[in-house]
Amino acid sequence: MNTLIVYASKHGSTEKCANIIAENLRKHSQDSVDIINVKSKQGQAGCDFALYDRIIIGSSIYVGQTQKEVKEFCRTNLPILLQKQIGLFICCMFDEERAEMQLQTGFPEELVRHATAKEVLGGEFQFQKMNFLEKIAVKLASKNNGDVKKANTSQDISTISSEKINKFVNNIIKISINT
Repeated sequence: MNTLIVYASKHGSTEKCANIIAENLRKHSQDSVDIINVKSKQGQAGCDFALYDRIIIGSSIYVGQTQKEVKEFCRTNLPILLQKQIGLFICCMFDEERAEMQLQTGFPEELVRHATAKEVLGGEFQFQKMNFLEKIAVKLASKNNGDVKKANTSQDISTISSEKINKFVNNIIKISINT
């Protein structure tokens, strides 16, 4: 099966997850996997969807929103995407309930219903890569949510879950075996 992974990342966490997903698909299935960052020139140029049986779309959540390039990709290509096997994932630091809501609302409703695999993989605060305003926003949001640990901007934090990545990949592989 030919798989395309399309993603957008602000500080690299979603890119890291996309690469791990691709590596695991190549290792545990017969899939040929291509990866496109929709923010890159290659991603903006588009691709030949006829080459792919499955498309996996991932985005970081930034200021409570899916990356605009991912939203645009989904909106522009929705009719084609609805003809493919779809996997959706997000990377964010929200708690489970809010993260799940973000996954459900971050993509077009039709696409979420059509997707055969969906997962929240966790997220990262990479403070060295953030500008001053981003650090302040994280600190304020964390304090407002009562999470003092996340408010410490002197230390990077990661909640990316290898278990959730493996679960997502296993769901994708199972679906391709059953179709």
